[in-house]
Amino acid sequence: MEKFCNYCLRCILSVFITLERISTRTTSVILPRGKMDKQRTDSEFDSTNIEPEYTKSSGNVFKDLGFEDDKAENLKIRADLMISLRRFIKENGLTQEEAADLFGVSQPRISDLVNCKIEKFSIDTLVNMITKTGAEVDLKVDTSRQKRLTA
Repeated sequence: MEKFCNYCLRCILSVFITLERISTRTTSVILPRGKMDKQRTDSEFDSTNIEPEYTKSSGNVFKDLGFEDDKAENLKIRADLMISLRRFIKENGLTQEEAADLFGVSQPRISDLVNCKIEKFSIDTLVNMITKTGAEVDLKVDTSRQKRLTA
């Protein structure tokens, strides 16, 4: 698996947040750019001739990107919690200072949250922040694919 730096994790989380916002799915096709051969016709570059490739998601973007299962689950949980906190701040029109007061953290911590610095937050910290909004955090464990140990 490729190693992702903290900046890449922020980019992945930003994409994850953006995808979460999209209510309808759209497909865009990017055509190759560069010098066009004058012998080719415009119809050869018609995007309707290109069949897009789809890969079914596992439901965890981090797992799909090649992270180990345990790391992928941890990142997904943190991403979901961060999305919830960011949404709360936005929907309530809170400034970073107001959010910091509410959550009992410093304004730079809220800045880190808003700027998707996922590597700076533990699950514990995010859960503590969410409970200060009055929300309940419910964790579901799916054991249907759990390994069975034999004696």
